[in-house]
Order: sequence, then C-alpha cells, then structure tokens
Amino acid sequence: MGSEAYNQSALDRKKIEMLFGDVKHNLGLTRLRLRGLTGARDEFHLVAIIQNLRRLAKLTAIPPPGRMLA
Repeated sequence: MGSEAYNQSALDRKKIEMLFGDVKHNLGLTRLRLRGLTGARDEFHLVAIIQNLRRLAKLTAIPPPGRMLA
C-alpha cells in the first residue's frame, strides 16, 4: 500500500471521484434520465461538457478590480 504506484493510483482515483461527487451533488445527476447505452453516453457527455465549461469559466474569469488605497 505504501508503494509509489499505489500512491499515484490513489491520487488519480481521488481526482475522478471528486468529479463524480461534484456531478452528483452540485449538478443533481443522481440517475440518468435517457434510456439505452447511447442515451446514457449522450447525457454523460453533456454533463462532462457542463463541468468543463464551469472549470473554464473559473480559470478565465477576471477578478473585479480591488479598491485602491491612496
């Protein structure tokens, strides 16, 4: 359990699990609404696009100018 490969695998799993948790908690995707494999894949792709757009908005947002102290 203490090997370098295990530690890297744990970090990778944590990243993925955090994304799934975000989808379930913040986006409300507790179950898939569309039927069939293609419907589930399409719905999951839409959720992934939403997550990526939210992430892009956070990364590219320009913070409001702070108050200048004179």
